[in-house]
Amino acid sequence: MPIILDLSNYQNTMTKERLALFKASGVDAVIIRAGCAHFEDAMLPTFVKWCRELGLSFGLYYYFYPGILLTSQIELFVELINEYPDVKNIWIDVEESLNDTTGIAYPSIALNAFYKKIADTLVATYPNRIVGVYSAQWVMDTFIPQMYLWANKLPFWCANYVKYYSW
Repeated sequence: MPIILDLSNYQNTMTKERLALFKASGVDAVIIRAGCAHFEDAMLPTFVKWCRELGLSFGLYYYFYPGILLTSQIELFVELINEYPDVKNIWIDVEESLNDTTGIAYPSIALNAFYKKIADTLVATYPNRIVGVYSAQWVMDTFIPQMYLWANKLPFWCANYVKYYSW
C-alpha cells in the first residue's frame, strides 16, 4: 500500500528537509490542499516546489463548502489545477455537511447534489486525469448515503481520522 502525506497550511511547520526525510522513509507521494471555499491554500506553491525538487509525485485536493457559491469554488480549483500541469491526480474533499454560518446540517439530498456536481464537473474537465473522492465512510454513512450511488465509480481515498473514534 502506498504511503501518501496530506499537506496543507495546517502543516506549516513542514520543511523541505523533513519532507526529504519522509521520502527517504518510504513516503511515495503527497496530496496537497489546493484551497478551500474562496481561498488558495497559503502553502500550496511551497509544497509543490518542494515535491518537484525532491521528485515526489503530488496530487491536489480542494475542501468544498456547501452554502458557498459552488461555481466560484470549482473555478478556483480548476485555475489552481491548471497552474500545476504535472499534478498526478485531483481529489474532492467531502467532509463538510454544515452551513458555515448557522451550523445547521444541510439535507442529505442537497449535499449529494452539491458534491456530485463537483465530481461531474471535474471528471468532464479532466478526462485524462484521475479524479477521486477524499472522504471517510462515516461522512457518507452519516450525512450523504446517496453518495454511494456515484462515488464508488471514482477512486476513493479513505480519511478515517483517529479523532473521530473512541480508543
